[in-house]
Amino acid sequence: MSRPDDAKKAIQSIHRHLDVILDACLQQQGKLYLSEETEKAANALLAHRLAFHLNDEEEEVIVTSALADFIHFITQSHRRRVASGEVGDKWRELDQAVSQYNIAKGKHSATEEEKYHRLVREVVYQLIDTMRQVATRFSEYVYNDFRSISDIEIKIKENEFALSEAEKMNTLFESISYDQLAEMAGADPYLVNLLNKQLAREIDILSREVLDAIHQLKRSLTQLVKKSAEYQRQNRLINAFISHYEDNPDFTPSFPVEDRPVDALMGVEPIAMEGHPDLQDPRQEEKLIELATRAVLKVQSEKEGQEREDSGSKCVKVDVQDHGTLHTSSQEEPEQASAREFFAYLSLALEAKEEVSGRWFYEFLDIDTTMEIWLLTLMNQFYEMDKDETEAFLMRYVTEPVTGYSGNHLLRDLAFRKRVEAKAA
Repeated sequence: MSRPDDAKKAIQSIHRHLDVILDACLQQQGKLYLSEETEKAANALLAHRLAFHLNDEEEEVIVTSALADFIHFITQSHRRRVASGEVGDKWRELDQAVSQYNIAKGKHSATEEEKYHRLVREVVYQLIDTMRQVATRFSEYVYNDFRSISDIEIKIKENEFALSEAEKMNTLFESISYDQLAEMAGADPYLVNLLNKQLAREIDILSREVLDAIHQLKRSLTQLVKKSAEYQRQNRLINAFISHYEDNPDFTPSFPVEDRPVDALMGVEPIAMEGHPDLQDPRQEEKLIELATRAVLKVQSEKEGQEREDSGSKCVKVDVQDHGTLHTSSQEEPEQASAREFFAYLSLALEAKEEVSGRWFYEFLDIDTTMEIWLLTLMNQFYEMDKDETEAFLMRYVTEPVTGYSGNHLLRDLAFRKRVEAKAA
């Protein structure tokens, strides 16, 4: 800005769009994604050179480091206060509110009971919001990598501070056990739902995020320490050359053709460019688990198939004839043959039993495959059968929920029973 008026206009634009700028700097790693709500703010920042486009086709603008550093500087005291003690204060406040609520309820004081009823709910929501702020801040430490700091020694200090606060937060999460929440809630249905379900679920999610941030910060700190040691080594080498030049002004360095100077004296090093998924990003955890599980099952299936081919004794050959006169032979997997046998005798089994279990059939016949592959084969065989073949019976999934309030379920069995036709009125 060349004139005071331009500076005033820039500051006014920052004040006018402060909420959008704070969200971009503190939540989006300095990126402002274009939308109807952010378009005016983006245009104002671009006009005052407080943000820039990487290219015109991008749907985001980047806040300049000067503005981002300013935002981080003026908010750092608040963020550190939140990280260091406010969560513990809110927990103690919740403990006190629950105690007062139980006293009021025991004395059958409707007015006081309603008062502390609302207070407990408010404190729980404040505690959850505070914990989310802390977890978000640690994520910013990890993914921003202290980009506003150029001095490596200061970076190390900031990393150590962030790691210390994250470990304090993790210790607090570990101290809040499910049994402790259950004891605090007692038999009160309202407190059970509020503490054992809502609060416990948030603590479980956020504790994993904080633990992941601790691992990332430790890796970052190790890299920074190694880089600092390398810089110190290079500085000592440079100082040694400077001293030698000062003592010997006519000195001219020369290297034999077959020898190269040490890396510290190389002008420019090649930059290796590569791309890979962020395996440490907690937001990708579910997708990575799914991919890893599929890969393990595929390798296991291929290995078992190879073992069956090597043995040759358990392979069933089925003659296949096409429209010509050529006869070919294909191998059928044992679990596929067992699945066909299962459905062939299912109607007869349902005459003797009300419900037939796929797991019982697997254990009874000792099928040469894993339980997971057998149930998957059984399921695929059912859905590949014609409608008239399956209209006489129904298939039911037998599952159990995965712990930790994830919403996922594990398939434990497939149960089959007769289809009961509705009687005509």
